Amino acid sequence: MRQPPAVTPTLVRQVWEGMPNPSTRRVAQKFRQAGRPLSHETVRRWRANGWRPLDREQHPLDAARAALDDAIPVLTSDPLTTAESFCASNKDDAPIDELSDAELIRRASRELASATVVVAQGLMLQPDIAVTRPVEVGILLSSLAKCAQAVSAGFGQAVTMQAGGDRERGEVSGSAPAKA
Repeated sequence: MRQPPAVTPTLVRQVWEGMPNPSTRRVAQKFRQAGRPLSHETVRRWRANGWRPLDREQHPLDAARAALDDAIPVLTSDPLTTAESFCASNKDDAPIDELSDAELIRRASRELASATVVVAQGLMLQPDIAVTRPVEVGILLSSLAKCAQAVSAGFGQAVTMQAGGDRERGEVSGSAPAKA
């Protein structure tokens, strides 16, 4: 099944301009009816900002990690728990200053993938929690799904960025650099 395009200021503007007497609430409701969550406040901010994305919008990997951080306390009953503290993962020691953008995206995707697996395993070790706290577990499962989507998109973005960098350097995948 094909994913619908992301809700962007450009798409929201098209809907806004296509409606007679538009309002932020009507536009947001139209997106929600299409199964695409959107707040009327977001519509208002985008419109006030000249239909440009807001500066503080997060990369999908960061948004998925934040959703996971918000949902994970159901497993520990500690509101201070984050995915990082739950996983107690070992970090790469390579300084991020030396990494290309594609390598940074790949690393963030790999870290989020690892956290997703560890949190899912933690949930499987507590099967009774689904009965005692179904709403909270539903939120956790939703955040795990967001993580899986963001990881997939992140790896795809890293591959695309890497391929673009290879083309700029005159390299072809699977062969030596072109000679001048």
